[in-house]
Amino acid sequence: MDNSAYVEGRPAREATPEAALSEMVRVLRPGGSLLITVPYGRYEDHGWFLNFDESRLQRLLDTVRPRTEVTELYYEHTAASGWSAADKRGLRSIGYGDQDNAGAAALAALLITNPS
Repeated sequence: MDNSAYVEGRPAREATPEAALSEMVRVLRPGGSLLITVPYGRYEDHGWFLNFDESRLQRLLDTVRPRTEVTELYYEHTAASGWSAADKRGLRSIGYGDQDNAGAAALAALLITNPS
C-alpha cells in the first residue's frame, strides 16, 4: 500500500498501512464495502510497499475489526496456471518476485464492510 494519499499532511512517521486503512474505513459509507489486495506471503519491505506476512496482516486488520466486518481470501500465482485460490498457510514462504513473475506471487484479498 502506498499510504501517502491517505495521510496527506501528516508526518512521514504516521504514514503507515494502519493509518491508511483506518482512513479508508473512516470515509466508507454505512453499508459500504472496500476491497483491497495486498501482496502476501513472506514478509518483505520493498520501500514503498510491503509483502505482508500473517502477523503483519492481522495487525493491520486489527485496527479496523472492531468497527467492520472483514472477509479474507488468499490467492497464489504460478506461471503454469495463473491465479488460483490458496490456503494462507501454504503461502508463508512465498516472496514477492517468486514464481518467475514480475509481481506478487501471492496476495490477500480483503473485503471490508461497514455494517452501520
